[in-house]
Amino acid sequence: MTQLIYGLVDMQSFYASCEVASREEYAARRKEFDDSTDPPLVVSGDPARRSGIILAATPTAKRYGVENAMRLGEALRLYPRLIVVRPHMAFYLHVSVRIQMLMQQCFPLQEQFSVDEGFIAFPYPSSLFPDPIAAARNLQARIWDQFRIRARIGLAPNKWLAKMANKAAKKSTGGIVWWREEDIPAFLHPLPVEEMWGLKRRAEVLRHKFKCETIGDVARLPVGVLKAEFGAWGEVIHRWANGIDWSDINPDSYHAPHKGFSHRTTLPRDFYERNEIAVVILELLDEVCHRLRHAHQAVAVWDLASPTRD
Repeated sequence: MTQLIYGLVDMQSFYASCEVASREEYAARRKEFDDSTDPPLVVSGDPARRSGIILAATPTAKRYGVENAMRLGEALRLYPRLIVVRPHMAFYLHVSVRIQMLMQQCFPLQEQFSVDEGFIAFPYPSSLFPDPIAAARNLQARIWDQFRIRARIGLAPNKWLAKMANKAAKKSTGGIVWWREEDIPAFLHPLPVEEMWGLKRRAEVLRHKFKCETIGDVARLPVGVLKAEFGAWGEVIHRWANGIDWSDINPDSYHAPHKGFSHRTTLPRDFYERNEIAVVILELLDEVCHRLRHAHQAVAVWDLASPTRD
């Protein structure tokens, strides 16, 4: 019986990989299945002022304790010889679009999930896809050949399981993992409840209030108990814990209108004075309003200190 195989394709250390691949002195030494051949490079803010946070780090940099979202100054204290590169967002987006287009060429269904992730789906068994692992390996090889970026791919019967399988793929040697429906008790259920993608702070409630240490423990909770605690989310959690997801591939996700607009910045030091903080808030507000106007969205600003919002 033919079924759909879903995959989540994730680019390893995407921003950092783009920077390494674009520099001949580093790219020539890299190997597809050996991330220790990467230089200790990070993408961050202004290296002269040691401002900003780490947006991406190569596996080599991470082996020195450097992590995403860490302050650059702290990262340099851990390893002073870090190669620090300022972000080039337009370049990363350009590479992202080209990779997503490649995925569209290889598979009948594709959905961009983020700048460095995308879902795929294909019928199996079929004449075009007789071997899911081979199909994933072909995509992985083409991404490496064209962009010199390592892709990890999780394959599964649905999108949510594909995301979970992708986590396992990141720890595997070849970067590809295929979870079948019968693998759920062995591969999914022993995982810690905190690794259940999409839960966020709900994982803390499940662990402390319901004594759920693993995803299997969550799967064994009655759905009514979960709905009483989390409302409609309870039913979703129950399905996920049992390896069930009814989400479809959305090929138009890239062109979907934004549901929210935001902007952020990293300060070079701690701000305490009200007037300094106000300047930063106004700058952030100006950036958000600029994006809203560019998207032809209405802008309304309220003075939160005012008793009325006229």
